[in-house]
Amino acid sequence: MLTSDSKFVLENILKKTHGLIEIKIKVSIRDAQCLGMVYTPGVATPCLTIQKDESRAYELTNKANAILIVTDSSAKKKKWNNNANMPYLEAISAIYKQICNIDAYPIICDMALVKDAETLLDTINTFSPAYAGVELFNVDSDRAKKVMELFEKCEYKNKYSLIDGTKKRELDAFLANKNTLLNSHSIFSAVWRAALDCHVFGNLNKILDFVVNAIKSDKLNLKEGKDFYVDYKAVLECVLDYIFSNKLECHDFDKYNWLGEKSSKEFVLKKLRSYLTYGSKAWLEPMPKGYYMHKHDNPENANLLHMRNKGVVGIGLKIHITSPEDLLELLNWDDLDDVADEIVDDPTVAYDLTCKSNYGAIITNGTAILGLGNIGALSGMPVMEGKSVLFKYFGGTNICPLCLQVLDVDKMITYIQRIAPSFSIINLEDIKGPDCFWIENKLIETVECPMFHDDQHGTATVVLAGLINATKLRGTSPEKMKIVMNGAGAAGISVCQLLMAYGFKNFIVCDTAGAIYKGRPKNMNPFKEKLAELTNKNCEKGKLADVLKGADVVIGLSGPNTISQENVKSMAEKPIVFALANPTPEIYPDQAKAAGAFIVATGRSDFPNQINNSVAFPGIFRGTIDTRAPKITLEMKIAAAEAIAGLVTENELRPDYIMPSSLDINTSIKVATDVAKVVIEKKLTNMKNIDLDKVQENIHSYFIDEILTDVTKDA
Repeated sequence: MLTSDSKFVLENILKKTHGLIEIKIKVSIRDAQCLGMVYTPGVATPCLTIQKDESRAYELTNKANAILIVTDSSAKKKKWNNNANMPYLEAISAIYKQICNIDAYPIICDMALVKDAETLLDTINTFSPAYAGVELFNVDSDRAKKVMELFEKCEYKNKYSLIDGTKKRELDAFLANKNTLLNSHSIFSAVWRAALDCHVFGNLNKILDFVVNAIKSDKLNLKEGKDFYVDYKAVLECVLDYIFSNKLECHDFDKYNWLGEKSSKEFVLKKLRSYLTYGSKAWLEPMPKGYYMHKHDNPENANLLHMRNKGVVGIGLKIHITSPEDLLELLNWDDLDDVADEIVDDPTVAYDLTCKSNYGAIITNGTAILGLGNIGALSGMPVMEGKSVLFKYFGGTNICPLCLQVLDVDKMITYIQRIAPSFSIINLEDIKGPDCFWIENKLIETVECPMFHDDQHGTATVVLAGLINATKLRGTSPEKMKIVMNGAGAAGISVCQLLMAYGFKNFIVCDTAGAIYKGRPKNMNPFKEKLAELTNKNCEKGKLADVLKGADVVIGLSGPNTISQENVKSMAEKPIVFALANPTPEIYPDQAKAAGAFIVATGRSDFPNQINNSVAFPGIFRGTIDTRAPKITLEMKIAAAEAIAGLVTENELRPDYIMPSSLDINTSIKVATDVAKVVIEKKLTNMKNIDLDKVQENIHSYFIDEILTDVTKDA
């Protein structure tokens, strides 16, 4: 058992690990083929599979095993701040993971914005699609009761489970008089394990009350006091008896359970035994009999990979404590209160003692998923999980995937504002234009943590990096090149702005109505009006084919098969073609080459010259987080682009190699370092005494041993 001075032990652990939990990748990324199944182009298949049948999210994502732990701080009457909640939330997450492998993600609602039960439930409902359940914590008891009452009457009661965790301390006071190693978290985790495995939806308080009453009346015998899992199994069996006797289980999703077995008491107990034997890989499903991946195409293999692993990310523990009772002793209320009090006195201490120092979110509403269009929030979850893998694998950043069930721009802004205190950085993903511009701009103004819409700024950064090297090979200066871009959505406008800031001045942007020019009467919006002011100085008119004649570069950010071989033939000598639509490019490389293209790039990992955001955003995020820069600026993006371009040396540069490999770890190290350097030199952060060597070492050490070290220190 741990020493009696658990407070000293806990504080030392937290200072070393910066929190208790992290995002864990469920699959091994060893080559571009695997990367192409986790992300583009393979991830499109599970997305479209879920779009056809949303129930398959239980098979193809982590939804079946994932819950949110949500607080609004309303139970705290004294001086308080949002950050002070994190020690409790991640302690619960760590305990649930250790005891029975539940993936619980902390969510902190802004105490200034969420002030009543209606707002809290509204927020939870909106963020619920990708999660099977939600637990309330540190919510005022009266407010929590009202939330549960409202939940019983709303349409979401049959879509996820909800439980009130406000009485955990009271339950612990009772359990202290019982001869058992269990505490309140143990009881709750048993309720959650059974509810998740049996697909129980709605209010779980009735199940919890039944179990607690059984303990209080000694109908449930917890008198062993020797073996944690003996008592835990007794509680779990009690929960299961209640569920099946009251027919609360839902068999609609049994085909997506572990090994496809029907939910039963024996099934859940077998899962627990398997977890205790094999750990978090216990529920990895076997390969189908006679299935050989090399005999199947990428989409089929991508679906299989997601199915076998039930998604590609989950929660992992930063600490190694072998027994649940030791973890429960370590994470006791008194010591967690002390940590929270330190954060109350100084909110920035949360970056030293909790996971918030490296905890971000990737958020979508599903309106522009991977070039597939508006396929829905839940259908976009495989992309959010895949992107989370890239953040972790290439940048060591823990990114929580979130899907919002909302289309209204103002409402989406409001919902993200409400949960922003949970995170140190937020990545907006696959939100249609022009909505994404309004959303990002407003959030940058109103939210403390950095906001980054990757489809705009990540794409712009990698396009600039590729074009820097393509220009070198072609031997033409940026200001003399005519660039035509097909696509005036989120990526197109941001690419235009960044490239023009770098020095590419002769720009024409096309949309479905043709060239954008000042005074164009139709199919315009405020962002296109801004483009018209900046680009197409000669007011060229016509379709894409018209303005492409004599162009040096075409950048496709539109849709499949929108650039023809005739278009390429009409361009200037040695044309550069960036066909970046995913998963199907505007023109395939062999077709473009046959039409005379000098350099061809796509967004796919299975062709040379992949222009993919994955070489940019992991390093940008790492450099931003480690310097605690409040915003990601134009200077930071240009620094990232130049860093990426510079990784292909003059001797290596050739028409089929203008970009470093997406699997080149040096890319993230270089990008993170150069971004941090700009932040320091331009004084883009309020942090003091930042050691640039430590910033570089922080990401470098992650690739060695996955331990993130201190990178900043206040004066």
